[in-house]
Amino acid sequence: MKGNFIERKDGKAVYTAKFEAGDYDYLEAMAMFDEIHESNKHQYKSIKGKTFIIKTTEDERYKDTDKIHLIEDNGEGIEGNSNPNIKCYHGWRGTWNTTAIHACGLRTVESAKLIEGDRNHISKIRIVFGKDLAKDKE
Repeated sequence: MKGNFIERKDGKAVYTAKFEAGDYDYLEAMAMFDEIHESNKHQYKSIKGKTFIIKTTEDERYKDTDKIHLIEDNGEGIEGNSNPNIKCYHGWRGTWNTTAIHACGLRTVESAKLIEGDRNHISKIRIVFGKDLAKDKE
């Protein structure tokens, strides 16, 4: 999966990703979209309207590869890899085997759309997040 996470001038954020054949994250992405999981309602739930801590991972060898992870709010943020007791909502959280981890705030999903592809084959997705709800927290 190749994607990017961009914070807009209005404070909202957009994540766009392109999935390729055989992508490991295909099933995880399928779970995000109402259009795709109609036949699997018992297995997947939509993320629209839910609030998550946003964590991105980027392989430092390939700057265009950026994955997003939506984590339920724990009231503290994301732990760092050198000290798991220190948690933050923002900033670099460490690097492990060339993969940098960043916390990008606490945001509510405004929309999650399939912008290319169909029910059986995702090729491109777009998620729009509201403003950071933890802007005043570290």
